[in-house]
Amino acid sequence: MYYRVAIQVDAAPTWQWKSTVLSSLDALFHFLRLFRALPHDQLRVFSSSERVGLAEQFEQENKGLASTSVTAAQFLRERMLRPPAVVRSLSEREGGKSLQREPLR
Repeated sequence: MYYRVAIQVDAAPTWQWKSTVLSSLDALFHFLRLFRALPHDQLRVFSSSERVGLAEQFEQENKGLASTSVTAAQFLRERMLRPPAVVRSLSEREGGKSLQREPLR
């Protein structure tokens, strides 16, 4: 599976690639951690079994058409992972315990 992340620029539906093609979930999670300061609804995750599918989805999204891409927040929710900002906030309240990749409740 291939992944690529885009960021929303100006007004919707304008997206711009922010990452290169990523070929693993670990690489994608690492990339999202690097951009944890950005709101995850302004980052969009494109995924496809073929590289060319990423470009096709990207074009559709920028034309305002439906695509199978999702916001980074939705992507993490679907995998029952908390966005880094939530993890940081909870960790501070819990005395610094690491809570990454905890299921949503």
